[in-house]
Amino acid sequence: MAVGCKLIGTPWTDDNLIKIEGCSYSSLRQEQLDASTPAALVNVLYMAALADVRLLIFDPDADVLDGLAIYDAEQSI
Repeated sequence: MAVGCKLIGTPWTDDNLIKIEGCSYSSLRQEQLDASTPAALVNVLYMAALADVRLLIFDPDADVLDGLAIYDAEQSI
């Protein structure tokens, strides 16, 4: 089973987030961490949002793409 995340307000730069959400990225990041979102997931979402990705799908059955970082539950960033 795959899980999708819709990213809103991309790219997540301070200038863009302040215009759209009224907060900086550091505030958004802290809010995500305070909600017990794993740090590795927060980092992946941030990288995708900086690349202006609007939809991110996590599929455990997908092939590994060359050059992309691989994170597991035991790894901290």
